[in-house]
Amino acid sequence: MFSWAIVFTLSLTHRKRMSHDNGIAAGGKVTIVPNPKFPAHKFFAPGRVFPCRIRHASATFLDDAMNCIRSMSIKFSDHHFKSPFDIEMNTGEISLF
Repeated sequence: MFSWAIVFTLSLTHRKRMSHDNGIAAGGKVTIVPNPKFPAHKFFAPGRVFPCRIRHASATFLDDAMNCIRSMSIKFSDHHFKSPFDIEMNTGEISLF
């Protein structure tokens, strides 16, 4: 909970992203394959198509070659807030979240 307090406070005082501020984004669509190699799930039904947005970023470093925490976010929507499913992932041995 303490880490969230830090993130919230820094966001209010600096008006910018606290971390992963060096990123790249893309938009497109995701089509669920007809013969998935993962367990069956209602959301990931074969043939479903979703508009999507993807963002990949490094944790506050401009050098992509650095060994640092990286993130990737997938939004199964092209809307700012509404989305049926979002996936957020971080790499590394430790994480703030």
